[in-house]
Amino acid sequence: MLSFKYRIKKRKEFDDIFRNGKKFENQTYLIKVKENNLDFSRFAFVVPVKIYRKAVVRNTLKRKKREAVRSVFKQIEKGFDVIVISKKDLDKRSYKEIKEGVVDILQKAKVIKS
Repeated sequence: MLSFKYRIKKRKEFDDIFRNGKKFENQTYLIKVKENNLDFSRFAFVVPVKIYRKAVVRNTLKRKKREAVRSVFKQIEKGFDVIVISKKDLDKRSYKEIKEGVVDILQKAKVIKS
């Protein structure tokens, strides 16, 4: 599990990233990335209620995305705040496909070292 130190928690920080962050997207994810002045990167994972009504599904998807980020955490550049937002049909994908999608979008945003 991704440590709480590496998570974005405050509403003010979320709003700032949504307003001022750069947007990247692929088929399964939309991410907002903003530089921070910290020695580490922080993440937040959003699964919209409009798309996935059941809390069990939303929480499962968040856990899978958190684990995907944790598995490549050593390759992640320092100094970024990243919000990962899920799109439709993610609940039908395996963990491997979820991980590949997360890694793909983070590489597109140049958050993962090449």
